[in-house]
This record gives sequence, structure tokens and C-alpha cells, in this order.
Amino acid sequence: MRKKWNDSWTILVLSKTNQAIIQRRFHKIPIYIIALSILSFLIVTSSLSYFYYQHIQDLKQEKETLNNALLKQETIISDLMQEKSHLIDESSKTAEKMSELLIIEKKIREVLDELNPDQIGASSIQNNPNGGLGGLEQTLVKTAPVNFIHTSQDNITTIDAEMVTYFRNVLENIEYLKLQLAELPVIWPTDSRIITSKFGTRKDPFTRRLSFHEGLDIGGTRQNSIFATANGVVQLASYDGGYGLSVVIEHLDGYTTRYGHLSKIHVNVGDTVTQGQVIGKMGTTGRSTGVHLHYEILKNGNYTDPYTYVEFLNREDEMDVD
Repeated sequence: MRKKWNDSWTILVLSKTNQAIIQRRFHKIPIYIIALSILSFLIVTSSLSYFYYQHIQDLKQEKETLNNALLKQETIISDLMQEKSHLIDESSKTAEKMSELLIIEKKIREVLDELNPDQIGASSIQNNPNGGLGGLEQTLVKTAPVNFIHTSQDNITTIDAEMVTYFRNVLENIEYLKLQLAELPVIWPTDSRIITSKFGTRKDPFTRRLSFHEGLDIGGTRQNSIFATANGVVQLASYDGGYGLSVVIEHLDGYTTRYGHLSKIHVNVGDTVTQGQVIGKMGTTGRSTGVHLHYEILKNGNYTDPYTYVEFLNREDEMDVD
């Protein structure tokens, strides 16, 4: 056996010329070693290549899995961004509608305050120790529906557009009502609410005989301002017999108002006056027993009870409350 391993291979190199033959002898052991080394290298290389290939495939699979997960995350992020944009948009719309509602509510309250007869001429009411009572309570807004704010399943708060329109229409109606009421003598002609003589049959304060009183007497002081009870044009602003210093104003729809026994007159004939405008001061000129205002309302030339007009807003308010 040892002899077999010790055998050698001889290689002869022949030439066509007459040169000597080249002879080379190789032992088998080194050749076997080289062959085994090459075979081992090939085996190791093949194994490494296989494992490397498997590793590459695993990495590709893992990469694909990660890409799928990333795609899902991007989809989720995109959905969240859209939802965020939707929420911001709804929030912006809600804020705009709420702002509009607050503006409308403020305007409604301002109009209601202006319709309050106790607010007209408020600068002088403090001078009257027996100052006015009553007034228009702000109950109109309370009658409006309150379910105009909704919360959806995704907790998005919205305001019903119909309610915004409702409040806008309410404001328009109130402003229209304000314009209409400004043409009617429906406010008190002074801050004082002391009625010294009512409209109708009474004993004349001078003759003590029964006579018809065409107006409403309101007591007070010389500091009490007198207001035009409706928009109109001054027809008289001077001394007028038993009425003393008087102002007569002609209004729309056949109404005329008279303010008698004044101490001062602040308007002239032909002046256009607005409801609540100061036209004079309370006094006792003419046929009078003391400081007071004689106030008359005529409708198409016929005397009518002023009290039903000056208390009109208060009576309407009581009807709303009931």
C-alpha cells in the first residue's frame, strides 16, 4: 500500500526535431493533495454560495414583508391625514357658524334693548325717584329651538345650517318689527310713570264738573325730558291756549300726538323727529294745576286712549311669557 502512494507519474515531452526528450516525474501524493484541496474549495464555495443564496432570499422575503407593512402604515397615515383634514374643515365650519350665530344673537339683543321702552331716554331716568317700571323682557330668543348643535359618531360637532338661517330670519323679522314700531306711538313720552289722570270721563280739576279728558296726564318734575313717541314731522311747536307750550307731531297711518304743558320746547315746526328723540321738558304752562305732561293720541282725527299704546310692548311681553 505504501508503495502505491509512493508511486509517481512520468510525463514525457516529445519533439519533432532531434532534440532530446523531456521527461518529468511527479509524485502522486502532492497531486492528490492539490486535487483534494480543489475539491474541498469547490465544496466549501458551493456551500457558502447556497447559504448566501438562501440568505438573500430570506432578506428579499423580509424586505417584501417590511414593504407591505410600510405600505399599510402609509395607508393608515394617509387615512389619518384625511380624517384630520376633515376634522379641521368641520371645526372651521363650526367656528364660522358659531361666530355668525354669536353676531346674530348680539344684534338681536341690541335690537331688543332698543325696543325696550325703559331704555329710551335712560340718561334722565335717574332724575325721577318714581322712575319707570316694566319693559320688554328678552324672551323672544328663548322660544327658539336649542337642538342646533349636533355631535356625530366620530365626535365631530356641527351646527345645523338651518338654525343659522332661522336666527338670521329672526333678526330680519325683529329689525322689520323695530322699523314698524318706530312709526307707531308705542313708547312712553317721558321717563315718569306717575299717571295723575287717565283718559275718559273725569271731574274737571277746575270746575269739578264731569268732562271728557282726551289724553293721559303723567306727573313728574321739570327735569323730566319729553320724547317723541314715534317717527314724524312737527306740526306745532308753540304756546297753544290751555295746552300751554305744546308740540304736535304728525305720524304715518293717520296718527297724531300732542304733548302739552311743557316748560321748554326743543323742536321747530317742520322738523323731522325720530322715536325717542327729546322734544322738550315737562312743565305746568297753560291750564294746569301742577307739573305734568298732557299726552294725546289721535287716530284719523279721533281721540284714543294713550295708555293702550304706551303699555303695548309690556302687554305683548306678558302674553309671550304666559
